[in-house]
Amino acid sequence: SVINQTYFNFSRLLGGRANTWNAGKSGRESLAAFGSNIAVQGPASLPQLAVSGYFTLGNAIDGPEAGTDFYALRNLLILNKGNHSLTLGGEASLNKDQQVTDLNNYGVFTFSSSTSARSGNALSDFVLGLPGTQTQDQPVDAIDNSFFYALFAQDNWRIRPNLTINLGVRWDLQTAPTD
Repeated sequence: SVINQTYFNFSRLLGGRANTWNAGKSGRESLAAFGSNIAVQGPASLPQLAVSGYFTLGNAIDGPEAGTDFYALRNLLILNKGNHSLTLGGEASLNKDQQVTDLNNYGVFTFSSSTSARSGNALSDFVLGLPGTQTQDQPVDAIDNSFFYALFAQDNWRIRPNLTINLGVRWDLQTAPTD
């Protein structure tokens, strides 16, 4: 008439992408290898160049490498007495979340005749090295921990053979992520 169940769970999910444009080379190159004074944040990589109406030279970002380690513990106490089946329980879990990415750390340069810096022509501005816009991201390395707790009780009350009433309460607490 009394059953105790305990569960433990561990799950890992991890995946990502690596920029392999320079596979086989001894090192990565950035615009600095071609005389630029741009400071790449994170691993060296060539930029993304977009010349409106002519071409776009794209580059995939490193990452994101993302994943989680999830730990959970749950305990149930089940009491059967007469026409009542009472379940009391609690659970706690920890989610360790990881996100690592270099984003567009190499720079994104756009040359467009509508934002032309000097010549009025996107290709001319590209040759002159005068982008209309330039953006650059800072790499992100975030590791967060989130805790979750719960307490619950449920009564399965069999009033008649063809009628059962389920009555229960549950309290949950999810904490804010911490770095």
